[in-house]
Amino acid sequence: MEGRVADLAVQDAQAVLPVARGAVETAPASSGWAERWRCRDVVGDVLRLLILFLLTASIRLWLICNTEVAARDSIGFIRYALQLESQPWDQVLRESLQHPGYPAGLLAVSYPVRQVLGGTTPQSMQLSAQLTSVLASLLLIVPMFYLGRQLFDRRVGFWATVLFQCLPVSARVMSDGLSEATFFLFLTSALWMAAGALRRQSLARFAACGIFGGLAYLTRPEGGLVLLATALVLLGMGIFPRVTWPWPRVAKCAGALTLAAVMVGAPYALTIGSLSNKPTPRRMLDPESTDVPMAPQLTSAHRPPVFFSGMPGRQQPMVASLLGISAPSDLHDRHWWAVYAIANELSKGYQYGACVPLALGLCWFRRRLWMVPGAWVLGTLCLLQGLILWRLAIVAGYVSDRHVQMLVLCGSFVAAAASIHIADRLAGFAVRYWGGPECSPGRLTVRASWLALLFLIAMTMFGLPDALKPLHANRAGHRQAGLWLADHAQPADEILDPFCWAHYYAGRVFMEGMTPEPPPGYTPMSYVVIEHSDHDHIRLPQIAQSLQLAARGQAVYHWPEDKSVEEAKVLVYAVPPEKQSAKLRRP
Repeated sequence: MEGRVADLAVQDAQAVLPVARGAVETAPASSGWAERWRCRDVVGDVLRLLILFLLTASIRLWLICNTEVAARDSIGFIRYALQLESQPWDQVLRESLQHPGYPAGLLAVSYPVRQVLGGTTPQSMQLSAQLTSVLASLLLIVPMFYLGRQLFDRRVGFWATVLFQCLPVSARVMSDGLSEATFFLFLTSALWMAAGALRRQSLARFAACGIFGGLAYLTRPEGGLVLLATALVLLGMGIFPRVTWPWPRVAKCAGALTLAAVMVGAPYALTIGSLSNKPTPRRMLDPESTDVPMAPQLTSAHRPPVFFSGMPGRQQPMVASLLGISAPSDLHDRHWWAVYAIANELSKGYQYGACVPLALGLCWFRRRLWMVPGAWVLGTLCLLQGLILWRLAIVAGYVSDRHVQMLVLCGSFVAAAASIHIADRLAGFAVRYWGGPECSPGRLTVRASWLALLFLIAMTMFGLPDALKPLHANRAGHRQAGLWLADHAQPADEILDPFCWAHYYAGRVFMEGMTPEPPPGYTPMSYVVIEHSDHDHIRLPQIAQSLQLAARGQAVYHWPEDKSVEEAKVLVYAVPPEKQSAKLRRP
């Protein structure tokens, strides 16, 4: 086994990269040798996939074991999943602003997890949310590897998967309780099917592309872009003289794609009465509208959200990244800033260093990318997503690192192909000058292969130390505050937590919709969670209300517990009933 893995490593870093010359892998002419070659390729692919599974599983397991708190968005997905379990689905779908793909998967994973961990608790649901993403990220290995094999070759598929799984932003979001891993699984599967369908004119693969594209749409609204990109490329196959398909064949393929996508996605769209409940698309179409709904707060099922703005009735855009603070206030001044914001987040997604092989690869392999129809789908998808992000940056004044991960995934194949080519050239140069005249050509080839392998490992795993940092390590105090509230607050007490974590770990998410009666003679208290930090939390709608209410209470818990109240980072204030009348008036 170890010898076979070593042989694969040598093969993956051979001295000449076929895709650099536009070559196509071919089997020997002899039928016996061809059969052996195919068998060898199958075994090699299985071993490569096994290595990818072990590497990815190790990263995911480490991050799960080193997670301080659930992601804030994860709490909303957990609420969504529990509502799907206890309420009519059509009602939940209409009232929820997120698409149901990931919450439905979370709910399915939570059943065995809750059985093992003893019920519905903050810990069991957090683990369920993360395991859902982990399982999706492991399954993502298969379509990503084979998509890279179709675009270039199996070595590019292997190293592109390694690169994407080890980049800090992508590795961390796919280990968290977020929808990205599930979305990438369906999106990449749709791209894989589209690439194969365009190469073989296969109706079945176009139908499979429609199914996976519909599932991607059910997970995130931008999942529909892969269907649009495939349809545009398919239309081009019937127009461009160089690759003209018969129009009847184009119509049949388009019908298979559309019918499969409609069967998967139409029930959800018909249930909610539109393509998406998310407010962002409507804000992008009508930025001056004042009636665009915002997401409900996660702190209470009975409290309407509070918004702050200089103008009554206007809602302040929620800033999802610190870069958004520098956005020009005038929409007409954001056009070039939007380009800068996208480029900044994209370079961050590639951990800056991988941008170099990406740029070189787009130049070196431009002819190869132009010759492969599957690459046209990826290019069209990136163009559509880039335009949407540009519009989002103009209207909302922000672009987050999670928004550009689709572009990072698509570009990983080109970056990996360029990295292989760079590693090959560097290894050949090193062996040529350091090998010595006594080395035989065979020994020089082996040395160059191992040197190229070391270069590839360094070039694809340079971001791994940042990726393995604990998730949300700076939020540990909120979990401790929530555990303290779970032990000291009565069910009838109100917890005002603009940060959501203490409210979640106190178990209040699982009590939403209930109206517990206070014990006889007990007047419910209000508890307020405050964080002392270096910046204002301007994107948390209830932060001003919390600060004003906390000023009328007394600190009953602070974290770190070995610090003074003045030095604490997270504090819990108890507000007596007679002072709760000072709460802000709610709209």
